[in-house]
Amino acid sequence: MRLIPVTALLILSPAAAMAQGVYIPLSDLNIVSRPQVEPYRPDGNLDLSDSGKAFSMVCTINGAGHLSDCYAEANTLNDQNFVRHGLNDVGQWVVAPSLRDGQPAAGRQVRITCRFDQVPPDAPEGAQKLASN
Repeated sequence: MRLIPVTALLILSPAAAMAQGVYIPLSDLNIVSRPQVEPYRPDGNLDLSDSGKAFSMVCTINGAGHLSDCYAEANTLNDQNFVRHGLNDVGQWVVAPSLRDGQPAAGRQVRITCRFDQVPPDAPEGAQKLASN
């Protein structure tokens, strides 16, 4: 069996289920800064069984608009470095001080889902951008 080198992209979207309205939907945030997601490149051992799996993280919006105190919920990924990579990327986001409805954002929590998708390194640029939105 031959392994084909791949990279993995973080695909971020609001989690489908929210716990009784405790978490703000991602669509209610005014995202001011969302740096380009760097593809995750595993160190040597790529566990192909992780392809298509997802994990959710919960973050608190601090007074400066940064997503902070982020933690990953229980997940079944074999490569937990992918989880750490996702937490690091999301921790760089900055949101406006108020939600789209005008309510203050600080102190509120948001749940974000990251999915592990494999993208060949020679995939066209458009394919990688499409997968990352």
